[in-house]
Amino acid sequence: MAARKERAKGVSSVFSHIVHADEEEVCTPCVAVLMGVSGSGKTSVGIELAKRWKADFQDGDDFHPKENKKKMSEGLPLNDQDRKSWLESLAKLISDYVQNKKRVVVACSALKKAYRDILRSGGPAGKKKGMVRLFFLNGDKTLISERITQRKGHFFDKKLLQSQFDALQRPLPGEGIPTLSISESTSSIASLIVTRHLEPANRGSTVTVDSKSTPQVHPHQQKTKPSTTGFSSSKHVPDERPMTTSSKPGQELAS
Repeated sequence: MAARKERAKGVSSVFSHIVHADEEEVCTPCVAVLMGVSGSGKTSVGIELAKRWKADFQDGDDFHPKENKKKMSEGLPLNDQDRKSWLESLAKLISDYVQNKKRVVVACSALKKAYRDILRSGGPAGKKKGMVRLFFLNGDKTLISERITQRKGHFFDKKLLQSQFDALQRPLPGEGIPTLSISESTSSIASLIVTRHLEPANRGSTVTVDSKSTPQVHPHQQKTKPSTTGFSSSKHVPDERPMTTSSKPGQELAS
């Protein structure tokens, strides 16, 4: 009898471990944040990703206060204090989407780990932290500079690009942020994010998805090139021009 109890105890211990592991499994993402320096394509990829993932699109630049936009247009880099209220407003936006279980793609530079922590604070902690996923769009400085030169109607001054690379803290392995090369096409990057990082976890998801809906993007993007770190809403069907070093580099890139 004693031996039987010991065996039963051992089996119980094994299964309790399995249940515990299952409880710790991260839940289905409903927020995808695209990070990277200005000109890395966050807006272009974000719009395409929202289309494929049937999500809203929010451009971080649209949440910058006027003072920040003025400062950048004058070629002056933002500091941590300038970005604080901006990041907090984005964290609130993320929190609203998480609470409503609605999908959204957010474009935001999120250059430093501290900035990314603020954005993640908009989502739940513990086993539900997987509801907010970040993706790093990585590219060569020369290529990104060429693309920014081609961009029209945006407040970001090309002279600020070096300051962005200086401030950039590339995601560490422990942050769980996939790195994606911007040498791939916009459609390829969006497809990879969906199929490898977002959709596999969607089995049994309760996230709200309207199969008839069109991703919501900011109205200004219907007439102008997409912006760098921002986001907002209005109907738009993005093209699938490749993000490659063509004769006119980066025309389709925004952020």
